[in-house]
Amino acid sequence: MKKVYFLLSTLLLSACSNFADDGDYTDAIQSVKERSNFLEIQGKAFSTSDIVVGNSQILNSAANMTIIFPKQNDAKVDSSYVAMSMTYFKSYNLYTEAHYGDKTEPLKAYKVTSETCNDNCTTTQYFTFPVDMATLEKAKIDGFSYKISTPSNSSVIDYKIPAGYIQAIFNEKNGHTASLPQGTEVVPFVLSKPQEMVEYWYSEATPEEKSSFSSWAFQNRKQVSGELNGKGKPSQMLDYWYKKASPEQRADILSWLLKVE
Repeated sequence: MKKVYFLLSTLLLSACSNFADDGDYTDAIQSVKERSNFLEIQGKAFSTSDIVVGNSQILNSAANMTIIFPKQNDAKVDSSYVAMSMTYFKSYNLYTEAHYGDKTEPLKAYKVTSETCNDNCTTTQYFTFPVDMATLEKAKIDGFSYKISTPSNSSVIDYKIPAGYIQAIFNEKNGHTASLPQGTEVVPFVLSKPQEMVEYWYSEATPEEKSSFSSWAFQNRKQVSGELNGKGKPSQMLDYWYKKASPEQRADILSWLLKVE
């Protein structure tokens, strides 16, 4: 298998890896995170050539899936999701919706859309969309087929994530659960001080300050350089506490941002 991009420690497509057509998904898991009430398993990412269906004007893209398994049936947890990046020749319409089964979900940007111009101009979008557990249960047998569309369906791109990849995530969940000795008590997850303070000051920020911080944080995911623009107290404190965070803590902060934006 090649490697594709995987969202930071949590999400942010950047490099690339392809899975073989023979369905070998033994190395499909990127990360496993356990919390007191759920298990979060992130798969490695696919490149466009692995999952795009039919002809497409997409120049490059990557996608991966994160499945969140509640530990109790009634536990309130975030939805599982697909994360993608898509690069295409610049047009007037951005892609705005995902469609699968009888569902339509709005695309949620986790990074600001970018443009690059040389001989031609290209646009790159970065987004996630939720997938319900009933669909995932079916997809581990049939695969997960979905479409990404612009408004009025002026452009529609078909994708399919193979069943074996999704089954590998479920297998990882089953193996992880089975490996815990009976009666094992899971230690509740405790936020680090930097993440706690980032979450607090983010809640105090204006929409403009939130957007500015999110873009700046993702741009500085590996090493922080420069200042966060903004004169307000929330911006100053977000800058301070993000810089105080370790690389692992920054990854947790970015994962949290993806869920709340």
